[in-house]
Amino acid sequence: MFASLLASGASYLYKNYTTSLLQNEVSLLNAEIGTFSVGDLSIVSEFDLTLQRATDRINNTASVAAALDAIELAIAQPVQITSLSMERSGDEHILLVAEIAAQSFDAALFQRNLLGADQNLFTKVAIDDVSIATSADDEPQAIDVSLASQPVTFTVSLQMPIESLSYSGVQADSVSAPVSADNQITL
Repeated sequence: MFASLLASGASYLYKNYTTSLLQNEVSLLNAEIGTFSVGDLSIVSEFDLTLQRATDRINNTASVAAALDAIELAIAQPVQITSLSMERSGDEHILLVAEIAAQSFDAALFQRNLLGADQNLFTKVAIDDVSIATSADDEPQAIDVSLASQPVTFTVSLQMPIESLSYSGVQADSVSAPVSADNQITL
């Protein structure tokens, strides 16, 4: 009986304590609502919009080094890139146009198969302006098997999605200075 009286008294005191805390927080909230300014909210909203734009720009950053590494991996050994241009089209793709020279028509065909094989890296592959170097005389020649050993040039247009060329910054742990007498500190 005594324990039930003690428990009911403790619950009554706890109720009064929590009610006073609630009233205190409500009065603090009302004070903050009274100091609310629409101008301050617009400044915060503009700053938030700027941060969202910066985040979007960073998330849609493509690494040129990753693009060049991917191109290097996709180019066969006997093939040479004679000119290269890259253009970003929005936040989705990078358009790459390259003039490629191959030693033979077979090497050009092999390169075409390599470029068309990786659908994850190159979403569109278009090969244009295929030309075969002819002999010094100006007589037109028909394309046949005898031209298989003559140089071939062609232009390739590749479309690469930006998400496949993600930028990864230099990690602070991986940067190291070469050891020399100039950068040594003596204590």
